[in-house]
Amino acid sequence: MKEVSIEDRLLRILLRDERVFRSDRRGVFQTALSGIVSAALLLGMLSPSAGLRAATGRSSSEVLLRQRNARFSPLRAAGENRSGEKKGVQAADRRKEGKRTELSSRWGFPGIPYTESIPPDCSVAAGGGKILTAVNSALSVYHADGTLLLEADLSDWFSAAAPPASPIQPQVAYDFHAGRWIVLAVAFDPEREKSSYLVSVSETDDPLGEWWTWNLDASLDGADPSGNFALEPRMAFDGDTALYITSNQYSFDGGFQYAKLRIVKKEDLYWEGEGEPLPWIDFWGEKNADESPVFGWVPARSVGDESVQYLVNTEDPAGGGAISLWRVFGGDEFEIEGPVRIVVNDYRPPPPAEQKGGEETIQTGDCRLSRAVIHGGHLYTVFPETIRWEGRDEGFVRILDIDL
Repeated sequence: MKEVSIEDRLLRILLRDERVFRSDRRGVFQTALSGIVSAALLLGMLSPSAGLRAATGRSSSEVLLRQRNARFSPLRAAGENRSGEKKGVQAADRRKEGKRTELSSRWGFPGIPYTESIPPDCSVAAGGGKILTAVNSALSVYHADGTLLLEADLSDWFSAAAPPASPIQPQVAYDFHAGRWIVLAVAFDPEREKSSYLVSVSETDDPLGEWWTWNLDASLDGADPSGNFALEPRMAFDGDTALYITSNQYSFDGGFQYAKLRIVKKEDLYWEGEGEPLPWIDFWGEKNADESPVFGWVPARSVGDESVQYLVNTEDPAGGGAISLWRVFGGDEFEIEGPVRIVVNDYRPPPPAEQKGGEETIQTGDCRLSRAVIHGGHLYTVFPETIRWEGRDEGFVRILDIDL
């Protein structure tokens, strides 16, 4: 079977509709928008801003967490006694061999069932022949053939890190650059004004092995108390430099304040010894080109070996016509540049979605970006929107392909 790259797959989707326009490459980062898909294909045109505004957000020096990390085994914690035999091929080895697995939409298996939590915050990661999933308070590990290997509750998973409340809004990832699994969640207690990023990292490429966990104080901006708590986290990683965590910060007194980026170097995250504190670097208080506060920063996950990290967000999730692109430089010191304002066709939030089995609809939220991936010099990201289709408003997904 002929191997097909991610770019080729997206290009084939784009070319299914012949009403495709192409924009010129121009702008600060040689930024261009080469495609927008909304189920029935629509393409927006790019018109980036003329200049690059210097970052106005404040950043901290590295801060040491005052709490020890904790090591645990999910199998022992769950009372399981399974063989440590590894199945499948490590993702890192597959990259070196240049192989790809052709996926079929006709194949699948049941995942975590309904958790009775609304909305059902879902996340999934795959690597080394295993699949890690999380929904609200539940976490499971499967073999690639669908065999359930582990079930866990997030409260138990992070119990050694002493979170201030029950963990929520989990995110999972497999860092194939380093062969490590990552679980992220947030927790907050408004009465005690406590807020945490809960970070868990596998010791090896086996999610059934040993894990390290940390409780990072999310109410601190750098080293300074902020009076805010973190919600709606996202995370991504680059080739070999750092893990990037973003969240929206809300005041304990009520109301959104700003978006925040927390950077943790991989050399600390993956190689620290037992009991070592975990340093971080924070950026917060950034604004879009129209001077509105950034909401819903999404860090882009690197598929290649890029050393420069990107962040992206819709300028106004409630509806608008622009995307903000940011660039983060790593190394001994970190700095952030942006935004580059990318003008696209207007977007507005999608209507409630119909579902089978009744007339009750599903709330679809606003137009914030959900994920972003960097591959082959392109940044791919998506968000929901409304399109007038056959005489009525319908919910669609718009795919952006930004040429970096």
